[in-house]
Amino acid sequence: MTTRILNLDGHNFKDFPLGGQLNFQRILLSQRYEGVEFSLAGLSSDPNEIPGSWHTRMIHDNAYSFFSLGALSRKPTKQRIPISLRYTWGAAYYKAKLLHYDPELVLYAHNPEVLIPFLKEKHKMIYHVHGTPLHKAANSKYSWFQSGIAGKLYMSIIERVFQRADHIIWSSRSGLEEASAFFLT
Repeated sequence: MTTRILNLDGHNFKDFPLGGQLNFQRILLSQRYEGVEFSLAGLSSDPNEIPGSWHTRMIHDNAYSFFSLGALSRKPTKQRIPISLRYTWGAAYYKAKLLHYDPELVLYAHNPEVLIPFLKEKHKMIYHVHGTPLHKAANSKYSWFQSGIAGKLYMSIIERVFQRADHIIWSSRSGLEEASAFFLT
């Protein structure tokens, strides 16, 4: 039996935007895993990939089904809307198309907000935490996100995903300890 995993993230899984999560994903997807089949959902930087549709994405000679949650400009302009909000909106908007792909799909994400549209679904959920999830709110480049209502909302999102996720993968012991101290006190 094959386990199908929908990997949700805020990049194109190829080359944009550069950063640690993209590098991690490319390493993860460079391998083949017996009994596991990945499909991908992210933002597309290719103008030929229409948001809301499936495409083929080649990564290290492996072909993956890629669903475009929205467009991502390669122009070096400051984004007024954070990327994480844009692909979370895309996941919510296209949820039916994503889940229709396979009703037994396992949802896998590094950012808790993208799992919010799926919290009431019966699909299994894996939340992969790198470092500490508290870092994003405290160190956001968007000042309105660092404190106040937006920061508190993000903390409640993290807490709901912790409660709902079937599996949580921690890549950092210190991040686990920090989040445990924050959420369990």
